[in-house]
Amino acid sequence: MSRKNYKMIDGKLLRTDKQFRHLKQSQKEKINEWLYQEYRNLWLEQNRQPSSNRNRDILAAVMGKISEADIWIPEHEVLKYLQGKKNRYRKRMEKELLKNEMDEDMTENQLPVETIRGAVAGDQDAVQKVIDHYSDYIDDLCTIKEAQENGAIKKIIDKDMRQAVILKLIESLPEFKL
Repeated sequence: MSRKNYKMIDGKLLRTDKQFRHLKQSQKEKINEWLYQEYRNLWLEQNRQPSSNRNRDILAAVMGKISEADIWIPEHEVLKYLQGKKNRYRKRMEKELLKNEMDEDMTENQLPVETIRGAVAGDQDAVQKVIDHYSDYIDDLCTIKEAQENGAIKKIIDKDMRQAVILKLIESLPEFKL
């Protein structure tokens, strides 16, 4: 390497042609995470994927952290790295948002523990709440296809099957382990 690729900056001899690949692995990981966090913050702030014209905002915030961590890398190298990673950041963010939605749905759709305890103990109101809670699922389980005279197929709920499933649910409630 020729001497012209180095420059004295703030009393340090720095490589002026340094590329992202020249960083230590731990430095790359820190910068990658900082970039993702800034990308994520913008996404949450805007409630959508950050546009390319916000790359400079992300870059400015991360370059400050890079400087504080005493890492030397040219800004254009970090920008190039960010542009190459944005698709991965988008996928990661979409997965994170989907997981959060699923967690919220799970929490929303759960029966209160008191209701379950009451149903296990035989409280008729609590048993009815359990049946009502699972009503749509029971209907899906008991839906059959029936051929019509005109040849069309119609989906109907088999009432006998539905009643049998509800009875089985009621019978198994006392055995439910809390």
